[in-house]
Amino acid sequence: MSDGDQRLLFAIERRMDDDDDADAPLPVAADRDPSARASTRMRPAAGGIDLTRALPQLQATDLQRIARRFAPGIRLPVKKADLARTIADTLGSPPRIDAVVARLAPVELELLAELARRGGGAAAWELATHVALRGHAPPTLERRPHEFYRWLGSSGASALLKPMVEEGLLVRAGGPAWPPGAGPYDDAWVGADPRLLARVPLRRPADPVPLDLPAAAPPPAGAPHPMAVVLEVIDAALLVLDLGGVPLTRAETIARPFVRRLERERPLRAGRMETLVHTLFALGLLRPPSEAGATGRAHPWLVDREDLATFLRLPPYLAYAAIVDASCRVGDGRVDVGWGEGAYGDARAGALRRAVFDALPALPAHPVALEEAATALWRGPLVNVFGWPERAGVPSQYGRRQPWEIASVLAGTCVRLALLATSEAPRALGMPPDDVPPPQSIALALGARWYAAARARLLGHAGPEDDGLALVPHATRGASGADGAATDDAAATAPAAGHDAAPGHAWPLVVQPNFEVLAYLDRLDTEAVAALTCATAVRIDPNTAAFELDRRSVSRALGLGRDVDGLIADLRAHAGAVPANVERAMRDWAERRDRLRATLDARLVEYADEAARDAALAQLPRARPVGERFALIPPRAKAPAGERHRYRDTPERGITVDAAGNVRITGALDLAGRVVVHALTRAGPRGRLAFDPDAVRARPLPGGWRDVLKARLAKAMPAHVDALLLAWSGDAPPPALQGAVLFRHPRASAWAQHPRLAPYLGAALNDATYLVAGEAIAPLAAALRELGVEVDGTGAAPVVGGVVAVAGAEARAAADAAPVDRLVTGLSTRRVRERLEEAIAAHQLVELRYAPERERYGRYGRVHRSRGKVRTARFEPLLVRHRGSLPYLHARPVDAEGDDDEELIRIGYVEAIAVIG
Repeated sequence: MSDGDQRLLFAIERRMDDDDDADAPLPVAADRDPSARASTRMRPAAGGIDLTRALPQLQATDLQRIARRFAPGIRLPVKKADLARTIADTLGSPPRIDAVVARLAPVELELLAELARRGGGAAAWELATHVALRGHAPPTLERRPHEFYRWLGSSGASALLKPMVEEGLLVRAGGPAWPPGAGPYDDAWVGADPRLLARVPLRRPADPVPLDLPAAAPPPAGAPHPMAVVLEVIDAALLVLDLGGVPLTRAETIARPFVRRLERERPLRAGRMETLVHTLFALGLLRPPSEAGATGRAHPWLVDREDLATFLRLPPYLAYAAIVDASCRVGDGRVDVGWGEGAYGDARAGALRRAVFDALPALPAHPVALEEAATALWRGPLVNVFGWPERAGVPSQYGRRQPWEIASVLAGTCVRLALLATSEAPRALGMPPDDVPPPQSIALALGARWYAAARARLLGHAGPEDDGLALVPHATRGASGADGAATDDAAATAPAAGHDAAPGHAWPLVVQPNFEVLAYLDRLDTEAVAALTCATAVRIDPNTAAFELDRRSVSRALGLGRDVDGLIADLRAHAGAVPANVERAMRDWAERRDRLRATLDARLVEYADEAARDAALAQLPRARPVGERFALIPPRAKAPAGERHRYRDTPERGITVDAAGNVRITGALDLAGRVVVHALTRAGPRGRLAFDPDAVRARPLPGGWRDVLKARLAKAMPAHVDALLLAWSGDAPPPALQGAVLFRHPRASAWAQHPRLAPYLGAALNDATYLVAGEAIAPLAAALRELGVEVDGTGAAPVVGGVVAVAGAEARAAADAAPVDRLVTGLSTRRVRERLEEAIAAHQLVELRYAPERERYGRYGRVHRSRGKVRTARFEPLLVRHRGSLPYLHARPVDAEGDDDEELIRIGYVEAIAVIG
C-alpha cells in the first residue's frame, strides 16, 4: 500500500469517526458570498414565477395536465406549442383566472393565499405546516407505477403540494419548470405565477386549531425574558468584534481554541458560546475573508458593521424573531442526527424546528405535560406535514409513531429561546434517541407571544382590523403607542424613548458609581439597547441584566461611529442621570483614544505631489491634508475616481525575498508595503533591491514593520535573512563566538554520572561530548588522575579537540561492542526520529525499548491501532518513512537471518533509545 493510499484511508477513518460522534463540532452553514446580505440570501423571487417562461421546458404530458387545470371543458390540442399557447391565454385573461380560482379546493385556496402574502415564494415545509395548523389534511397519496423520484419524500407535504406542482398551480425550485435566476436553488422552495396570485382573495388567515389538553402540575417556573436572548446575541457579536473575528478550520468548523477563549471571556455562558456564534452566522452578521477559500486564524470571518448596525436598529420583538428564525438553521447535536436517520428524515431538522415554533400558538394557555403536548402536536398538525399519509384508504401505522425529537425541541431549543417555560431546568441541546425526557410541564411564555406577533407582521397576517402587535409590550413600539395598547403592567409604565420620565417613573437603565449598568429587560426599547453597546454584559438574568463600563467597551462604541457626548447623552436619556465619576472616566478614555486614532473606515488619497493635492482639496468637501501628498476623506463622503485599496481586506502578497537577501516586487503593493520597501532597502547592482543594514539599525519605522512585511510576502522569508534583520534591528541579541573545551568519550554520559566528575561537566552536546567551563578544567583533570585514568592533554589551557578521557586499550575494545550510553528516555518523537536518521547515516546499530503497534479490524473494515507489550531489542535501522503524518522506522533485528524478519516500528511508541558504536 502506497503512502497516498494510507493517507486516504486515514482521512476516511477520521471522517467516519466524526460522523459517528454526534457531539463533534458542527460545520458552519453560511454563504461565502460577501455581496449577499442576510436579508437577500434566501429571498424568493419577487412577486412570483412567470409560468409561461417555464412551459417550453416541460414535456407534452406535463402540459396536458396543466392545461386540464387552467382550461377545463375544452378539447386540448396535441402539439406542445398549442398546449403552451392555451395555458398562456388563460394566464393573460383575468376572467379565466377567476374561473380557475373559483374551482380551487379550500386547502389549495388557503395555500395560494399564504404564498401571495409571502411575496410569491416560500419554503414548501412552511406552507404545508401553515395549512396543517388550520385543520387541512393532505389527500390520499396516489402511487403511480414506475415512479422512482419522490419530491419531499413520502410525506404529507409531498401528497399536498406535488399535485399542485404537476398541475401548474405551484412551481418547484430546482425543477425543470423553475426559470434560471428566478430565486434560490433549493428543492424545498415553491413559487407561483403572479397573475394567478393577484386574483386570489386575501383575508386574514384563521388562527391555528387549538389543542385540547388537560392542565398539568407542577406549574412551570418563570421563563427568561425574550430580551435576555436578544442581549446575549448582541453581546456575542460585540465580543467577536473585540476579538477580531471568528477563525474557521479547513473543515468549516469554528476553531476550538477560539471557543475556549470565548468561554474564558464569558464564563457564565461557557456552555452556550458556540451556539451563539453559530447564531451570528445564521443571522448573516459575519462576512467571509476577502480571499476565496481562506481559513485559519490569519483569515477570520469578521463582524459586518453595517449589518450589525441594522440589527441594532430593529425593534426588540423583531430582533428576537430574527434570532428564533436563525436558530432553525443552527445545528442541535443528536436531534439533527436522530431526525436525519429516523423514519421521517425527508425534511431537514431545521424544518422540524420551524414547524414546532409555528405550532406553539395551538397549545393552550394553561400548563400542559411535555409528553402530552409533543404527542398532540404530532398527531394533530405535524403528522400531516412530515408523517406518511394514508395509502389507498388504509391509515399508515408509521405516521402515528411520535418522533422523540419533538419533545426534545420543546424541552431544549424552545426553553433556551424563552418561547416556553418549564418546570425542569433547561436541558442541554440534543439528547440520545433512547433518552426519555423527564416528566415535566410546559407553558407558553412571553417569547412565544413576541414571536407570534412578529411573524404575523412579517408574513402579512395582521389585517387592517387587527394591528397584530397587541401582544408586544409598549416599550418595543416607541412612544406614541399607535400600534396598540400594552398588556403587561410592567410594560405599561415603560418610558418613551429619548424623553424624560415623570417623577417616580421607572427608568430602563440604572448607571451606578461603580461603573455598573443595571438594565430592566421589560422596559428596554430600541434606543436603550443601542445605549448599552458602550458596555459589556456581565450577567443576564431572567428579568434583569448587569453591564460594566470599561475602557475597551467605550472604545468599541467610539469605533462604531459614536462620540463620547452621544454615549453619555444616551445613558442619561434612559437612566435619568450618569454619576460624575463615570462621565469623567468615559471622557478620559475617549481623549486617550483620540490621541492616536486608528479606524478601518478612513480613506486616504495619494497624489503625485503637494501641489496636485492642494488643487484637489477644493473639490473634496470636508477633506483635510495629511503629510505632503495625502488627503484624508471623511466617512460617507464621495471619494474621487481612481485606483482604490481597502485596508480592511487582506493585503496582496507582492514581495519575495530570496536566499541572498534580495527583495523583488512581484505584484501591486499598498501604501504600507511601499513604505517598508522604500525605508529598509537600497538599490544594488542591476537595480536589485537588498536590505540595508544601516537603514534597519536606524529603525525608521515603528516596531510593527516586520508584521507589515511578512503580511505581504508571497512566500516565507528565508530563516537566515530573518535572523539578520532581527540582529540588525536589535530585536534579538547578536550571536556570540568564544572558545570551548570539550570532554569527549564514547560513553561520556556514563562518566558524567560519577559523583567526582559530575560537578565539573557542563551541558551535553551529544551522548559522547560535554562542555567544560574554563575554571573547571584543572579540577576535572585532577579528579580523573585521582581515579587512575590517563588524560589526553595537560588540561592547563583550552586546546582544539578538548580534553579526551580514555580508559586504556581494554576499555576501547569493550566500548566498540557495547552501547555508547544507557537507554535514554524522555525524548520527543522528533528527537528520536533525528537520532535514528543519524544512526542510519553512520551505519550504526540502535537498541530500542518500544511498544509494537497492534492492528485489528472492526466493523465495516475499520482498522483500530493500539500499543502492544513493551519490549527491548537491538536493530539495524534501514529507513524512516511516514504513513500519513506518523513517522515509522523500517528496521532489521540484529539476530535476523533474512529480509522477512524486518519490522515496522512506530517512532511515537519508542520509549527509550541507545546508539551502538
